[in-house]
Amino acid sequence: MSFRKFPYAAAIGLGIAGLLGPEWAAAQSASPVTIEFAAWQFTEKGRGEKLNALVDKFMQGHPDIKIEKVAVPYPQFEQTIFTQAGQGAGPDVFVLGDDAFPKAVNAGFFEPLGELMDLPSLNLTSVNEDAVIDGKQYGLVWGANTYNLIYNKELLSSIGAKVPASYEEFLDVAKRLQEKGVFAFAFRTTSAETAGMWYDVSNWVYGAGGRWAKDGQPEFDGPQVVEGVDRLANIYKSGYVPKGADAATYRRMFWEGKVAMFIDNLSLPGIIAAGNPDMRDKIGVARNPFQSGDHASLTTFIGINANSKNKKAAAEFMSYLFSQEGQLALYELLGGVSVGTKLDLSNNPLGGNAPWLGEMEAAIEAQRAVSTVPEGLAQKASELRTVMSEALEQVLFNGTSAQDAMKKAQEQAKAIAAE
Repeated sequence: MSFRKFPYAAAIGLGIAGLLGPEWAAAQSASPVTIEFAAWQFTEKGRGEKLNALVDKFMQGHPDIKIEKVAVPYPQFEQTIFTQAGQGAGPDVFVLGDDAFPKAVNAGFFEPLGELMDLPSLNLTSVNEDAVIDGKQYGLVWGANTYNLIYNKELLSSIGAKVPASYEEFLDVAKRLQEKGVFAFAFRTTSAETAGMWYDVSNWVYGAGGRWAKDGQPEFDGPQVVEGVDRLANIYKSGYVPKGADAATYRRMFWEGKVAMFIDNLSLPGIIAAGNPDMRDKIGVARNPFQSGDHASLTTFIGINANSKNKKAAAEFMSYLFSQEGQLALYELLGGVSVGTKLDLSNNPLGGNAPWLGEMEAAIEAQRAVSTVPEGLAQKASELRTVMSEALEQVLFNGTSAQDAMKKAQEQAKAIAAE
């Protein structure tokens, strides 16, 4: 085809458009608005498939909006979002943990939702108030999760052990599992996963009765904090955990029957069962084996990028996610953790596919959930998290005592808090 034929073809097209009328021409020229949605769950076994299906269902009912799915693994997610949003770009809609959310709002990355969505109609839970800053709703709850002991019933039964209810019982079970050639426990032991390491250590610190901060003052060298770090280091040095493992590795080892226990968020049983369906009836959930009864909680928020050029379409997508249909699907893909609205679960979408639900609810009731965001230092959470991970690396990899490492960490934390 020569270049000369293009004007002729265009003229024919214009003639047809003229015959069919301006409405037909407008419809033909219109194209779907494209927005990007970023969530680390896209990269996860089981949850990724369900999240893809949820987004696809929205697009089927909204042909005028196209969603481009942005899959970034959890360890790199926060830094990726902050880098892109800081450059005036980034996905139109994205999720973010409660330790990073206040900093992102302060940086101007989230658009207030009050003018974009009919919030009163959504039947939101009270947890959404945590995303209200200076009277404006900057995000909504994607999932409100807690961390509990997840264990392999078959492996514990094989050594005649009950679920450990104290640290002393935990050590006894760990030693017996080690004699059987099984890793008793697992947590992130690689510096590449700073964010996840923060949650791992927080459960041990909270379990000993410690806190990262109180009234805006760091307490990294508090006696209970040091005790929690020392306990975690002890099981590492005793060979009870696989060394150099990231979260994806130890979770896979669990569903392969190579790891007996780990403390993680309650969406994990569903991920484990998706990775190995034979594990479904072997998964147990219990309260953490520590004296205080405190365990870490993580609330993830979802919001609209202030840099978005298509905020109206982004808000329409958000409104769907917070409809009864969207929330039930989200509840299912997150494995039964609390979502952002008050749900009618008379027909629970998980049905009999999650036999651990009863144990999960009992574990939650038996403990007190404590946010990993340092009290009074929400804006400094990311920096403090880095300080903690560097201190833990010194303890695990370089032989520094927990007391000395956390004393140095306290000095760094105080300097950050004073900035």
